[in-house]
Amino acid sequence: QAFEKACELKPGVADFHNNRGAALSALNRHGAAAQAYARVRELDPGYRGIHSSEIFAMRSACIWPDPANPTDPLARAERDFIAKVREGGQAFAPFVLLAVTDDLALQLSAARLYTQIKYPPARQPLWRGQRYAHERLRVAYLSADFHSHATAYLMAELFELHDRERFEWWGVSFGPSDRSAMRARLERAFDHFLDVRECTDLEVAQRLHALEIDIAVDLKGFTRDCRPGILAHRPAPMQVSYLGFPGTMGSPYIDAIIADPVVIPPEHDRHYSERVIRLPHCYQVNDRHRVIA
Repeated sequence: QAFEKACELKPGVADFHNNRGAALSALNRHGAAAQAYARVRELDPGYRGIHSSEIFAMRSACIWPDPANPTDPLARAERDFIAKVREGGQAFAPFVLLAVTDDLALQLSAARLYTQIKYPPARQPLWRGQRYAHERLRVAYLSADFHSHATAYLMAELFELHDRERFEWWGVSFGPSDRSAMRARLERAFDHFLDVRECTDLEVAQRLHALEIDIAVDLKGFTRDCRPGILAHRPAPMQVSYLGFPGTMGSPYIDAIIADPVVIPPEHDRHYSERVIRLPHCYQVNDRHRVIA
């Protein structure tokens, strides 16, 4: 309501329409959000990030491009967006770019620039080559989705089946606790469960480093509520991306990505900053105990 009133009082201010669009997107009113972002572009064609915001809203509203129509708003927005990405200099969300182009080289260069600007590696990494002598390898999964969420529905049984004789497991949650049965199940599934919602990225990284975590697994990538800034501090010797974002993160502190030959064919490896570790069949786990509707 505040943004609606601001746009009414001063309709020529692009910031107000952009904020209105963001509020509408958060309310899942994507069609209206797309209209708000289109107004921002009319007022200020060079408004930072407007093309990706408009594209994401339009696609979320199932408004598809018509490349044959030169005046089609989404096709135009996508052409302008790709041109802006190619120019460099601005950080664009890699998640949106995945939906717009299959140019893998462009995805990699955009991810590298985005990481460099938004989540640069810390000048003083926490882990500096120390060798740990643990009887069990210490592995931590980092996610905002340890609750009733698609990631949890896929991975819950995997956590329960992990080898506890050779490995020690941590769940590190920076998302909400919905007090659901799934949340309780996930908390039981790990040897240790940390709720770090109130901690800064550096504080979380310092905790992981103090625990001498050997392998940190990021389940978010560049998706909603992600926190790549935690691993930017290099708390662990080995840092891995898995499941949530199968694109490259273009960051020097993500060492590997877990995939399969379909998600990332071998000929695509050169377009990933990470080392690609392929599971033999399918990279996407699933919980066999899920109730079928």
